[in-house]
Amino acid sequence: MYSPSLGHLAATKRVLRYLKGTADHGIWYLKGEDLKLEGYVDSDSACCMDDMRSTSGHVFSLGSGPFSWNSKKQEVVAQSTAEAKYISAVAAAKQSIWLRKLLKDLANEQVEPTVIWCDNKYAIAIASNPIQHGRTKHIKVKFHFLREAEKSCEIKLLHCKSDEQLADVLTKALPKSKFEEMKKKLGVGGLGDVVTGLGKALQKRGHLVEIILPNYDCMQYDGIGNLSLSKQYILIVSFDLTGLPVYFIEPHHRDKFFWRGQFYGEHDDFKRFSFFSRAALDLLLEAGKKPDIIHCHDWQTAFVLNRPDRMQDNSAHDRVNPIKGAVVFSNIVTTVSPTDAQEVRTAEGGRGLHSTLNFHAKKFIGILNGIDTDTWNPVTDTLLKVQYSANNLQGKAENKIATRRHLGLSTADARQPLREFEGIASHFQNHEHVRLILKYDESLSHSIYAASDMFIIPSIFEPCGLTQMIAMRYGSIPIARKTGGLNDSVFDVDDDTIPLQFRNGYTFLNPDELGVNGTLERAFNYYRNNHEGWQQLVQKGMNIDFSWESTASQYGLYSKSVARSRAAASQSKAS
Repeated sequence: MYSPSLGHLAATKRVLRYLKGTADHGIWYLKGEDLKLEGYVDSDSACCMDDMRSTSGHVFSLGSGPFSWNSKKQEVVAQSTAEAKYISAVAAAKQSIWLRKLLKDLANEQVEPTVIWCDNKYAIAIASNPIQHGRTKHIKVKFHFLREAEKSCEIKLLHCKSDEQLADVLTKALPKSKFEEMKKKLGVGGLGDVVTGLGKALQKRGHLVEIILPNYDCMQYDGIGNLSLSKQYILIVSFDLTGLPVYFIEPHHRDKFFWRGQFYGEHDDFKRFSFFSRAALDLLLEAGKKPDIIHCHDWQTAFVLNRPDRMQDNSAHDRVNPIKGAVVFSNIVTTVSPTDAQEVRTAEGGRGLHSTLNFHAKKFIGILNGIDTDTWNPVTDTLLKVQYSANNLQGKAENKIATRRHLGLSTADARQPLREFEGIASHFQNHEHVRLILKYDESLSHSIYAASDMFIIPSIFEPCGLTQMIAMRYGSIPIARKTGGLNDSVFDVDDDTIPLQFRNGYTFLNPDELGVNGTLERAFNYYRNNHEGWQQLVQKGMNIDFSWESTASQYGLYSKSVARSRAAASQSKAS
């Protein structure tokens, strides 16, 4: 470099930090899918301050993941955004034609034109219009190669929205949240969504934790290496950033047990997961592993602990119940909250298992789940309009205004909570205070938590519930029915039997209109008439530790389980 500066040094360090932090990232290609070539093309607009040239970027995917991409400064100075996008599209078209020829040689001929997505309608119009006019005749003739490629049906340039433009990441610096979104859509990322928060928390406490999962085709994978285990299975091993080993088991079976495009709900789920459980045990045997604890989650892995003679269902003797057998043969049984542990021991909540759970009550315990406090943190949440903390709640008010505007809600009185529900169901589309959103939107969910003053959870049945914990983390007061984990995490501000320091929300017991309306009225009155008290309630909720680190401390029962198992083994040898 001619004259390196501190700015260049800072940029170099940033690149090195990025390379170190993404060393485990990779691209996952699903097998058995339609290998259709598809591209995205984009450019910035004269972002180079030295020569005012734009940067072209394109990415091509084949099936589930990208396999060809390019980011390069353009040879000429574009005089408009449309011209810059058009020049970038020409480079993408050339690459597309070369890739089509290569795929044909590899016996994967692309019969249909290759679609290239561009987010500029004017650039698409230039490519589609064979007539030169004053606004385009200055563009060099060589760039009009794009028109010939479209005419010969080798490519097809189509429009996409800017927020769906995957090549955006190759042409400009993006905000962190946008970059992560584009990265995820491109199929690149860690295994953080696969491993559990509990496993990470236990590892931090000094335990060696390993996870075994089915090799589902609908999960996001990263950094995976293959290892043949036996004729029945393929074992795939991967490590996420925390170093937690995750073993994916894929059966060599004609029914393709875990290549169905979904996790559960198949007609042969019993066969699928009993096969997986057997494969998991084979893995432990063949790999020579001798774990102190095997923690099985839900009925899908209950076969690990079973014998056929102990799986007979309590209510229908001609059926089997793997959960029943697991309860009988396990050393300790846990559920996701203390109240749920009580409710499932009743006839109503146990659904036929209550007698077995009551018989084994001494080893049955409920431990409240935790939340990922790194993902759900208003201090660092990049999906929010403004970050904030318990000590500075001004940002929460700003998020409330921004979310109201985003959803088109009235901003006439931002402090007025909604009170009347009767008749609103037929006016969702037009009511100034109500919006009905029937989809999952990750970004919007963060905004709603940050904007809301109260979070209503009127569940009939809720083993644990995480929404009330996330709501309090973001300063929203929960209004919940006393059931399951809600009863273990939300304590009524007016309940004198609860110590004052633990009261953090509003609760009701009866799941009817009278119970809900009475509780809402109490919350509304406190919100309107005691601003200082409400702020203190908000701050109290935000400071509660609902992390997995807190929950993991209760898993000292692992040690008890190991001691109990070893004692039983010693008695067996002595006899």
